[in-house]
Formats: sequence, C-alpha cells, structure tokens
Amino acid sequence: MRNDYDVAKFAIEHQERNHGPGEFRYLSAALRYNTELAMLEIKMGLADVSSFSRRLKDSDEVAEALIEADCEWLMYQMSERVRRKYRED
Repeated sequence: MRNDYDVAKFAIEHQERNHGPGEFRYLSAALRYNTELAMLEIKMGLADVSSFSRRLKDSDEVAEALIEADCEWLMYQMSERVRRKYRED
C-alpha cells in the first residue's frame, strides 16, 4: 500500500491538520519523488519536507509552493541551492 499512488493521495487528502508530520514520510521511496503528491501535501498544510526526495528538495516548484502556502519556514529543509536562491529573492 505504501507504493500505491491512489492510496497515498487519499491518505494525504484525509489526514488531520496540525497533527504531527504528514503522511508523506510513510510513502515508498518511489512515491517520495512524486511532485504531485508533494504539492498536495503542501496544499494540505502538512508538508513533511524532510521526507521529500532529494530532487523535490531541490525543486523551485516546491520552494515556490511552500512560499505560497505560507510555509516558507520549512525552507531550511530544502537544498542549499534553493535556500540561497530564495533568501536572495
């Protein structure tokens, strides 16, 4: 079930807000690379950036979504390149 996209999407959409880290940490390594699921977790307000893949932590799209969702405080978990870029912007 950890590698099933539909189950992962359902779990992310139905998790409780402000109840610890999100469901992303339980996903398979393959799904932790999925940008759509990461964006959904950010939108839900429970982004567990520490569980994102290295590629997602280096993504401008993810960084911009964090900023838009008022979760820019999570930028410290993003890649060094992203932290430098958005500190300057």
